[in-house]
Amino acid sequence: MAHDRRSDSRCLRLAVLRNYARRYFSDIWQVDLAERKVEVAGQAPWKFDLVSADREIVGDVKGLKNIAVTAAKW
Repeated sequence: MAHDRRSDSRCLRLAVLRNYARRYFSDIWQVDLAERKVEVAGQAPWKFDLVSADREIVGDVKGLKNIAVTAAKW
């Protein structure tokens, strides 16, 4: 299988974005945010990028491509 450098680049940019978002929101809210698993709707655990130790703050970082309409679900 051929190595896809564009995919590597996207993964790196998303990792940088996650780290930036984690530091930014941790500073603003004065809380330690980290990647943690959270039980969603009393079912299977789900991994999120920005979770406080007490699980009161839960967030996820998404990187969107350069397109006219965002690819995020509404």
